[in-house]
Amino acid sequence: MPAASISATNTTLCQGDVELVTATISGAADTVNFNWYFNNTLLSSSTTGNTYDAGTLSGTGYLKLIFETDFLCTISDTTDSIFFDVTAIDANAGPDKFMAEGDQVQLEGSGSGTPSWTPSSTLTSASDFTPFATPPSTTTYFLTVTNGTCTATDTKCFCW
Repeated sequence: MPAASISATNTTLCQGDVELVTATISGAADTVNFNWYFNNTLLSSSTTGNTYDAGTLSGTGYLKLIFETDFLCTISDTTDSIFFDVTAIDANAGPDKFMAEGDQVQLEGSGSGTPSWTPSSTLTSASDFTPFATPPSTTTYFLTVTNGTCTATDTKCFCW
């Protein structure tokens, strides 16, 4: 009788991490379809999908595989589920802007977490998503967003 198991190294992830979950199939002459589910929602169905990148998941829940084999009669097996905790993280520093010397402009950052801008010396606040900046010359600002142990970074140029 065909059987399957799935395994992963890490189950606490930041969204965008690469964490391949590997399926091992035994007792099947030919595998027809790999069906990957997260919280009972079908994510992927493929004849070549014996791995799934859990870093594409969002939130917390159970990842499971149901595979179907045998062209004449369908045999399905539901494997053990793996619980994943995936922290959402993103940073968007906004579009680059052109400005004149001496102008003050507002940064248009966004993200899922706590912001931190660098360099901070020409900003009204380094810890807000939308501080005002008065750069003395062309300056590239870096927005780092932190959510728990996860971080994401994006850049914005104020160009002369």
